[in-house]
Amino acid sequence: MPVRVEHGLQPRSQRGEIAQNWWARQFLKGIEDGVVRSELETGRRYARKGQVAWMEISAGGVKGAVQGVVAEPYTVEITCDVLAPAVWDEILTTMAARLDLCAAVLGGAVPKEIEQLLKISASLSLLPASPIAGVCSCDRVEQPCRHIIALGCLATDRFDDAPLLLFELRGQPQDGFLARLRELWGLQPPVPGQVEAPRPLSRTVSGYYDRPAAVETVDVPRVIELNALVELGSPPFFNVGDSASIQSLRTIYNDHSAER
Repeated sequence: MPVRVEHGLQPRSQRGEIAQNWWARQFLKGIEDGVVRSELETGRRYARKGQVAWMEISAGGVKGAVQGVVAEPYTVEITCDVLAPAVWDEILTTMAARLDLCAAVLGGAVPKEIEQLLKISASLSLLPASPIAGVCSCDRVEQPCRHIIALGCLATDRFDDAPLLLFELRGQPQDGFLARLRELWGLQPPVPGQVEAPRPLSRTVSGYYDRPAAVETVDVPRVIELNALVELGSPPFFNVGDSASIQSLRTIYNDHSAER
């Protein structure tokens, strides 16, 4: 039996599938491809039992500590390629021409059409290529091991609700994503001190997750409240007073948010 972790991180799903959305399922599949069945089942059980002590999602990888049967937790890292700045510029230029896709991403969803557009325009993919590499400090012969699977399950759970973390994993931080869209649309940056819309992540934009204090209750809602129009402003190609178009855009955003 693994050593119990006090206040370890856990996915929201305690039975059935870890991932609910296609982009999260595809990420997890890239980690689980070729895994020995016993390691897969144990890894998922570790994740749901809270054996992941901490996790950090940043450009190029996911790092964390997973507690096994020995006293010290294992150091685990899942790595993927970071897309070059020129590639990201092409991706964002493609997305900027489709305000409905931008609103969907800001609302917490990744339409499959984004992947289709990228593949057609530049043979690109937002998701890492499968299989996704992982390393662990344990000495288990089976690889990927249960500890890599456990960390992958937690990362998948975070990507499920916050797809902008997937952008960050591939080298595009959230603030840079928003700034580049404003630039492509010719919008002014936010006025310093101006009240901003809520961020998709309440704990940190860098994607760091640690064990909460014993008295803390962490409750990350599945529905992300974010108004793309407040965040980015109205696009320059809308006429002043064009209330019908603005309302249509709000409807698109609300529909994507409701699906979450």
